[in-house]
Amino acid sequence: MDYGQLVRFVRQHGKVSFVDTKGKEHLLPSGNVDSQRLAEEADRFLWDGMVRSRAEMESLVAQSERGEHPGCKECDQLHNELIVARDRDRREQNLEMRHEGPALRIFQEHRLKHQ
Repeated sequence: MDYGQLVRFVRQHGKVSFVDTKGKEHLLPSGNVDSQRLAEEADRFLWDGMVRSRAEMESLVAQSERGEHPGCKECDQLHNELIVARDRDRREQNLEMRHEGPALRIFQEHRLKHQ
């Protein structure tokens, strides 16, 4: 997760701050070059009223970049089901997207609920 990904996340989903190794809190985005480096190395983040680990924040940023609503378990589950359906169609050489098509429609309908 780099600084650019964090800034995109902030623009879409609200304030994010991080705690550096000295315990000082920094709000994103920041034009300070040192803050950018510290953000990329930070282990604790504050978003949506909760302190989150680096791994958890990376997962939320990845969800956001896939077009999902961060923290939504159903988005994550539907995305995984879509991947399984896509793999099944490829294995069976289904050019009509017999399994992927319905899974994709369900996933897209769910994403619309978040808009």
